[in-house]
Amino acid sequence: MSLDEQLFAAAYLDSPQAVIALDERGRVHSFSRGAEELLGFKAAEARGLPFAEFFERPKDGERLLELAQASGQVRQYRAPLKRNDGAREYAWLTARELKSRGTLW
Repeated sequence: MSLDEQLFAAAYLDSPQAVIALDERGRVHSFSRGAEELLGFKAAEARGLPFAEFFERPKDGERLLELAQASGQVRQYRAPLKRNDGAREYAWLTARELKSRGTLW
């Protein structure tokens, strides 16, 4: 991993913002500290889960990924999320397709 990639990863993983990196199959590759707080999952628990599993209506998560892949970026997508404890959490979401060695950031 290059120094730039290492710095980006370090800043991302400690971010208070909920940032989730996905692999090419739409499964969690990594999970920021902010994502842990918002969704109630530890990064190790979330790793490998389908992105749509964090949505109250999984179709919302699938749709967000489709839109991001089609246009490269989606802003202000509002959807009810499902926390690990089953509680509902509403959020404004932004998705961007960034590819690096098989990971969708």
